[in-house]
Amino acid sequence: EYLLEYVHGAYLTACFYPTTSAGYLSVCLSGSWKERWCVVRGGNLYLQKDPGDQRPPVIVVPLKGAEVVPGGLGPKHPFSFHIMQGGNELAALEVKY
Repeated sequence: EYLLEYVHGAYLTACFYPTTSAGYLSVCLSGSWKERWCVVRGGNLYLQKDPGDQRPPVIVVPLKGAEVVPGGLGPKHPFSFHIMQGGNELAALEVKY
């Protein structure tokens, strides 16, 4: 399984861990922020509307080889980060505190 790990105080990267993690994150979808249930499993980040949602995930983000870059979304989103792969943004997310 892949989890996001802070590395050298500059960025996050997808790393191998033998666990599954889940929780709510805010996700920028089509220019607006939505709270989604996120599950890291099998090398992917699955975004669903709710924990018990039986429908297919809203988004599946592959984490193998991905880099997670913190910030960059302005002062209204201080805990935001981007999942990038090959210079392309796969997802923009934010932790709510």
